Amino acid sequence: MASKESKRSEKFKLTFPAKIVGEPIMTKLSHDFGVSYNMIRGRITDKGAWLDVELLGAKKNIERARVFLGERGVTVSP
Repeated sequence: MASKESKRSEKFKLTFPAKIVGEPIMTKLSHDFGVSYNMIRGRITDKGAWLDVELLGAKKNIERARVFLGERGVTVSP
């Protein structure tokens, strides 16, 4: 992250539809948006998945990551 903007931490519940379970969505967050993640707990099945995560990064990067998740069909709840 080239910006000197301070890092922050935000916690979310992510709910994934079955059609995207198995895609490397969390990896894309760190590579494409400069957001690190800490998986707190979750459940993954063939019918869908949910994860409680902590996202770490600049506020604007976390917001961009939230938009990306929504575009992929992931429900993001605080």
